[in-house]
Amino acid sequence: MRERNRFEREVHHLGLREIGVYPSSEEIEALKERETGNQTPPRLAPGQFGKAWAVSMLYKNDDFGRNLVKLLKASPSFVKMAEKLDQRYASLWEGDRDHHITEVPKLFDKGVITTGRFQGRRVLEVRSSESGSFFRPFGPFSTGSYDVIQIDKPAQWNLGGWVELIAHESAHAFIFAAGQNKLPLNATLKARIDESIDNEILTRKIEAKVFSEAKSSSAGKKLLDQFSSTTGSFDRAVVERDFAEIGWLNTYLETFVLEDQKLEAIRAQKLDDSTVQSLNAQVDAIPLGKRPLATYLIAYPEFFDPQQNKFRKFVSQYAKARFFNRVLDARWREFNNRPAKSRDSEENMLKQHAAAFFPTQINYTKRSTKP
Repeated sequence: MRERNRFEREVHHLGLREIGVYPSSEEIEALKERETGNQTPPRLAPGQFGKAWAVSMLYKNDDFGRNLVKLLKASPSFVKMAEKLDQRYASLWEGDRDHHITEVPKLFDKGVITTGRFQGRRVLEVRSSESGSFFRPFGPFSTGSYDVIQIDKPAQWNLGGWVELIAHESAHAFIFAAGQNKLPLNATLKARIDESIDNEILTRKIEAKVFSEAKSSSAGKKLLDQFSSTTGSFDRAVVERDFAEIGWLNTYLETFVLEDQKLEAIRAQKLDDSTVQSLNAQVDAIPLGKRPLATYLIAYPEFFDPQQNKFRKFVSQYAKARFFNRVLDARWREFNNRPAKSRDSEENMLKQHAAAFFPTQINYTKRSTKP
């Protein structure tokens, strides 16, 4: 508080604010940067999207942070995308990460600011994660009334991985905020799942282009010389079978189907955030080892309820779908630990899961027979 008051006095002394008006965080931040030698992390973009990344403190104002930003800014595709995101977002945090922007309490139910300096924009928080990297827009699975990018940080030596990861999650935000999801509200389940896979493929293409442009730049020729692209496949059948980074080991198709089921349950049962969080805690406390994992592969499996100390069936469709996330995760981890695996045995797992959890109109795209 003393430091903040000191900076406030300096702001007043410099005539940046009228007497009796508290200085903005941006003004205080500017003075702090001037005194400390500009220790604030460099921005990926000049506006609010860039600010959201800078205040996340995922990277610092050191050689690594400056090189990372330099590489991303060397990509014309990233710069253009970031400019659009600057126009569509407001950073959740003020510059000192001491408090939220004042507009946050004034959001309506679609996550858009309805009044003030950022009217019409969405709100974004970028933060660290230890359970995978992803973009999650405001909704039943987000925290608060805003969009979130979570980053499971690669090792700092992996500069190429950082470029790809930031490009990837930024592309997800861009596709969503730019309104490229154009399905009507009454779209079929298959159409919704198809769009989700299409978006992941488009995101990978943007990621690959950003990395290629960054690597071919003058800075990239020095900094990324030892790095090769690790972007995933654009082939639909492969994407559906890739594992999504959501904390659970579920394929993309498994993830999208179960996420859709949870959303439908939330809408149908009118579940509020506190109820969803309570169900999450109950499901996550269920001991899977009380029965063989294969016995859960039915429409209405019995599970052991540790609170009632007995086996019972799910009442909540939301809880059941989340439970299936856990079952699939456990089965895939068990599968990956097997000493001998083959494509045929993997396909058999996929078929078992699809038969148990997927609606009849959803199936994996057939793999190409080409080597």
